[in-house]
Amino acid sequence: MYKKSDWMIALAIYLCGLVIAIYFALSYPLTHSDHTVSEYPVFQAMLQSGGWQFQSNSTIISCLMSTLVPAYIVRIFNLDPLTTFNIFPCLFLPLMPAFTYLIARTRLSVGHSICASALILLCSMFFYRLDRVGIALGFLAVAVWCVITGREKRGFLFAMFIPFSHYGTTFYSVVLLGLPLIAMFVYRLIKGTHSSKIFFPIAALVVVTITIFMWYGVITKAPASAANSFINGAIRSAMTASNIPEYGQGIDELISPRSLENEDRHNFYSLSSREMLIQEAFGRGSNTWGVQKKAAFVVNWLIMIVVSIGVFRVLRNRQFTPLSRVFTFIAYGLLALTVIIPYLSVHYGVGRVYFTGLILLAPAYSNGMDFVGRKLRVNGVALSVTVLVAYSWLTHGLLNPAGLPLPM
Repeated sequence: MYKKSDWMIALAIYLCGLVIAIYFALSYPLTHSDHTVSEYPVFQAMLQSGGWQFQSNSTIISCLMSTLVPAYIVRIFNLDPLTTFNIFPCLFLPLMPAFTYLIARTRLSVGHSICASALILLCSMFFYRLDRVGIALGFLAVAVWCVITGREKRGFLFAMFIPFSHYGTTFYSVVLLGLPLIAMFVYRLIKGTHSSKIFFPIAALVVVTITIFMWYGVITKAPASAANSFINGAIRSAMTASNIPEYGQGIDELISPRSLENEDRHNFYSLSSREMLIQEAFGRGSNTWGVQKKAAFVVNWLIMIVVSIGVFRVLRNRQFTPLSRVFTFIAYGLLALTVIIPYLSVHYGVGRVYFTGLILLAPAYSNGMDFVGRKLRVNGVALSVTVLVAYSWLTHGLLNPAGLPLPM
């Protein structure tokens, strides 16, 4: 399926992402992500004790890959704690663009596949995921690639690391990986495939689910409690058509004071009931924007339109495997649901869902840009590069990292 050059390009993408990540993490130690501030004390406690320490009501203790594992590395190799803590997540996040390239390469040209990985590398959120989330995203990208290319057993091994990396990404992964595995099981059952191949997907899903339940629900407990509160809040929100549960749960930090005073915040059909990122994505407050922010607004919507075109092409093109189409549909569907359902947008975040979904939506972007290039009779790769350069510069991505990322 892959040529030797494809593996070399994937390695080059990984190394490029690694250099970028390490440089950024060391330039802004403990401040390159809001997660690292809460992770570092847990890491220090485990470093001093020499083992895992239970802390009630703390979800971070479930994230062994960003706390306990680097603590052991420091103790074994006598390394600098702060430097090791900052660099360790950087080893995993670059796996995301590298394996996104390999996913795209199954059906796209080398140029378009590189553009797919570049969409991740140039995204401003790449810099703000150098923590437990980034570790989980690296494992998730490898697992998705393994399943799509028929390496289910290897994918199962990588998926097993996700629950020990980040709880939020784990719940997303259960849907993203679980539904295709169920579809694979049903398809093979109908087709009458060899028995061992029929039951492996569902067996792998059961083992991962049991692991998640035992680790989150029995041992660490706090992630399961948080998930339970999230589900209960979502149900109450659906029943009352409101995304505001009780006062004091941090929602007022995500919605502008003006929208909090607006009764429309309780209206499912109102833009005010969603997080500010979505409100601004649909033009809220555009009369106060500067030229750069307005240009970023246009470029971001251009990318989303191209992604949508690419998703549509993947779903209707039989050259893509049924599994690839299922994965792409789920990633796009989860993003759409986060925009549509107010509670999801406020409590989980469309930015998180978008960036995670780029594992499959970035190849869709390149697919869509290939279609646009053909229609406009221009080189699709050159057009994609032009859009990506503008995207990175306007949204404080790799080409313009100064300051905070612009909305959307």
